[in-house]
Amino acid sequence: MIDGSAGWLPWEVAVALVEHGHAEVARRYAADGDGNCARALAGRDEPDAAPAVPRDGDHPHEPAHGPARNDREAELRALPGPHAAGRLASWLQGQGRIEEAVAVLEPWAGDANLAAELAIMLARHGRVDEAAAVLRGFLAAHEHVEWVLDLLCDLLSRHGRADEALAVLDECAGRYAGLTPELRYRRSAVLVDCGRIEQAVAELRDHPVEAAELLLEAGRPEQGLAVLQSGPHGNAGLLARLLIRLGRVEEALEPFRAEAAARADADGAFWRRFSADR
Repeated sequence: MIDGSAGWLPWEVAVALVEHGHAEVARRYAADGDGNCARALAGRDEPDAAPAVPRDGDHPHEPAHGPARNDREAELRALPGPHAAGRLASWLQGQGRIEEAVAVLEPWAGDANLAAELAIMLARHGRVDEAAAVLRGFLAAHEHVEWVLDLLCDLLSRHGRADEALAVLDECAGRYAGLTPELRYRRSAVLVDCGRIEQAVAELRDHPVEAAELLLEAGRPEQGLAVLQSGPHGNAGLLARLLIRLGRVEEALEPFRAEAAARADADGAFWRRFSADR
């Protein structure tokens, strides 16, 4: 089994049951002691998350003028370090003072979190070229911060610039002496995001598990199933998720039931031999 707990469905399979209209099946497994199904059901039944609480320094309802605003600004400007810069920039943005917020963050663009905050702020106000330049500059100096690379690729692809995102990934591949599995998957995800699904699948023809995962995320489980089954190696969890998306729940869960039964039989045989030897 993918999960280490005897008799439990893999976590991703439990989540797929709950998310795709088969919660009653997950409840049956949970009633029999399946902890992953119980957790997946609990997560679904939680109330919607409460609205994000503003960080210290975020006061969108403060008056735009007057002593209170001036005192708060002076207090934030007096604080040192990158965290304080982020708080000040967030406060300024809440006041509509975008250029001042940008000026606060720019000296800290070598910090991953503040570079991301600056890029997101710029993109939110239509300054996509500047946002991309911030992230490119950070990655030029810090090659292995993968979540910043993801942010840059997502920024570019969401603004119709998928070819630029692909070029960024190809540049990284050149530095890493080839496409790593992570870069290969990111490249395929960019292709899917811009609708070039067939190209993505073709580029992953030697990696059917990755291609099937991508097709599942793109909402094409039938094609994903065919790709997965065409490969030399299976993936029980992914196969089950594909079958669940196609409504073939019993078929998806049968291998896990069979494995649990075989384990129970083996355990029973062990204890019978143990008892007989005493």
